[in-house]
Amino acid sequence: MNLIRHEKGFSKTESRFPTKGTCLAIYSRCVNAETAIEQVLGASFPWCSGWAAELKKLFAAYVEAKQKQNVLDYDDLLLYWAQTMSDPALADDIGGRFDHVLVDEYQDTNRLQSSILLALKPGGHGQSCESKIPRRFQHHIKRSDRSANCVGATSASPYLTSKKADAPFVRRSTQLKETQMTSIKVAFALAIFSQDQSPGVVQ
Repeated sequence: MNLIRHEKGFSKTESRFPTKGTCLAIYSRCVNAETAIEQVLGASFPWCSGWAAELKKLFAAYVEAKQKQNVLDYDDLLLYWAQTMSDPALADDIGGRFDHVLVDEYQDTNRLQSSILLALKPGGHGQSCESKIPRRFQHHIKRSDRSANCVGATSASPYLTSKKADAPFVRRSTQLKETQMTSIKVAFALAIFSQDQSPGVVQ
């Protein structure tokens, strides 16, 4: 990004152009939030709003450079995964390989990651595991017939109220103390492991 920023002459503008770190942050936010650059700038980078046209040129050149060099960044990995999961047959095959999907810190996921999760387990259905979780923790975990379970602090999330995937497996609840969360995660993991007797599974 920085090399292209320099090649395009953006490092020598009269008014200071956004730094490479800011450019990467803006690019990543556009990709992961699936939001137009004008909206991203207005909401999160208002001091860069005057550079929208230049940033579009920079990002286009950045994508072109990656393609020429046959390289991917982290955002590309998510994009390719999301594109793969947009095919119903592939999504069903990939999702079927996992009995359970546990997502911790769900409030830190973004729209793109959430769309992948929704495609992976569109209805949240899977094997039962709740019965072996201590009773005092069961009310914090989605129904036992759901195989995608998300844990996170909803009040801390700018995404949970706006994500496409406010999906069947997303459960809003009051925030828990970290000690409670640790106990829940351990109980959940033990419940899953106790059901899987296949070789290589640590009991």
